[in-house]
Parts: sequence; C-alpha cells; structure tokens
Amino acid sequence: MENNIEEALAAGFIQPSTSSAAAGFFFVKKKDGGLRPCIDYRGLNAITVKYPYPLPLVPPAVEQFRKAKIFMKLDLRSAYNLVRIRKGHEWKTAFLTPRGHYEYPVMPYGLTNAPAVFQSFLNEVFQDLLYKCVIVYIEDILIYSRCLKTHIHHVRTVLSRLLEHRLYVIAEKCEFHCESIKFLGKRIILAMVAVDPGNTSFAILHICAIRYGMTYHRTAMGHIISTACTKHCSSTCPGRLAGVYMALSIGFQSRPPVPLPF
Repeated sequence: MENNIEEALAAGFIQPSTSSAAAGFFFVKKKDGGLRPCIDYRGLNAITVKYPYPLPLVPPAVEQFRKAKIFMKLDLRSAYNLVRIRKGHEWKTAFLTPRGHYEYPVMPYGLTNAPAVFQSFLNEVFQDLLYKCVIVYIEDILIYSRCLKTHIHHVRTVLSRLLEHRLYVIAEKCEFHCESIKFLGKRIILAMVAVDPGNTSFAILHICAIRYGMTYHRTAMGHIISTACTKHCSSTCPGRLAGVYMALSIGFQSRPPVPLPF
C-alpha cells in the first residue's frame, strides 16, 4: 500500500484530502499474482446520475474483422486516470487508508460512469478511424488491416493520434502484427472467430454465468446448446449440473473456429 500511495502521489493521480467522504480502500489479486488497488465507491455510485453512453456490442464489433488478416492490440497506460475530474468535485472521490485521507483530481477506477466516459473520450479521439481500421473497447484498442503494407500505415496513424492527445500504451501488454488475436472474449483467426479458452472457466462457477455464456458464445456453440442448458438449469441435482458444467466447458474449448459473415 505504501508504494501504491507514493506512486499515485508522485504521478499526480491523488492528493491529500479534507473531504467529508471516505470510501474504503483495499486490494484484489491480479491474474499475474500482483495486487490491484480498489476503492469501494458503492455509496457514491448509488446516488450518481448514470451517463447513458453505450459501450460497443460484441457481435457487431467482431464482425468488423471479416476481411482483416493482420491485427495489433494496444493497452493504454493509466487509462481512466487520464481524464480530469471537474474542478470542485474532487472531494467526492475521497478514500481512507491507514496511511491517510486522499482524493482523486483525475477519474479513478470504480466509478459507475468511468467506462462510459472513457469510451466517449476515445471514440472522439478516433472518430474518423472507427470501424475502418480501429475498434475501441474502453482502454483496449484494436487495429486491423487487410495487408501488412496497409497495416503499417494504420498503426502509424493510430500511434500519431495517441501521441497528439498525450496518450501512452503499456508496451508489455500490447500485441504487434498478429494473424491471431484475443479481443472481447473471442479469438480472431484470419476471418474466423473462436471462443477464447481463457474465458471458459466461468462456465463451471455459477449457473447464471453458464446461461450468460451460452448466449454470449451462441455463434461458436450453436443454438442447440442454449436449449440444452436451459433444460438442465431447472435441475436441482448438483452432480448432474456439475457434469453439464464440465461438458460445456470442454465444448467451449474444443469447438472449431466459425467463419465470420462476409
């Protein structure tokens, strides 16, 4: 926690606060084993007027890749923290730690409107490139092209646009010049789409997640699986459900890629 607070102070992401608000501060474990700082903004989010800006729908986004042969994925550094909180409203983001009381002059993670606000911001940055060679999903940016020559031009255009707006990427999290790439829970392989095996574990954790998964991956799994899932969801037999979970999980991972519509 000490290191996290020091780094955030040095970067100007947080500042000492005298706010009457004080959200809880804690850590959650990341995929790589590290710790991600989190702030409990449930109280603030409950009274926040929602910003109805839509996030991209997955199927239409994926269909944009039907003629693409080469991809590049960018991950922005400190994404939400790049947006300034309106002057005079910083106190609302205050949080309390054993180290002290702090608030954000920039947009923190955990606010209910943060994804929509950042999506709106990046859509404006890439307005003339969207669905031509770029798709943006919050802080994930995917560049797609039909050939290497065109791809190099697209990459230069996107990187120049990022530099123009003082946006920077996390190089180690980016993927360069790929014929196969993971995006929005799918693996795109030369005009084909497959379920990302890394996203199938949710299927054996909770029955509602299974049902959501069947809907989300219906293209890859087929409509018959959705029907079978609904039938088994009414069962109260834990052993039977466990078998269904395992079968569906294996099915997700073994299903061959499905061609994108042309």
